[in-house]
Amino acid sequence: MNSAALVNPLLLGGLLGLTGQSIRVIVGLKKTFDVSQQQNTRFKDSFEAAQLLISLLIGFVAGLLGILAQLDFTKDFVWTKDITIEIIAIGYAGADFIEGFIKKFLPSSDSGVNKSADANAVQSGAAGTGQSAATGLSTEESTEDIAG
Repeated sequence: MNSAALVNPLLLGGLLGLTGQSIRVIVGLKKTFDVSQQQNTRFKDSFEAAQLLISLLIGFVAGLLGILAQLDFTKDFVWTKDITIEIIAIGYAGADFIEGFIKKFLPSSDSGVNKSADANAVQSGAAGTGQSAATGLSTEESTEDIAG
């Protein structure tokens, strides 16, 4: 497989992963909007564009890694419906996987990163609910499956 034949599956895999993560983002934005309405706050005060972009980037990278696992470098890659759905699902679950990996392999501490994540969770209305601040979706169960 030459480099030109490798680029197309990688880019499409990344875009499919981004698509999967976008599904999570849409649901999370809806939940954040609902929480802001309940708390009589403005949605734009709860929304963080940087967090959205990081979430989408995680989906892209997860899709890219998913395609890398599927590639056979001795012959051309053949897309199937199953692979397409699988890569979208990998993008959807990518944030949970990375969060679970971090919780398992990086030591817990009161670093600025944790404080920042807690502050973002409060801003997005996800604090104390077991929801991801980036997406507003429950991450507790899927993170436990990955981490333990």
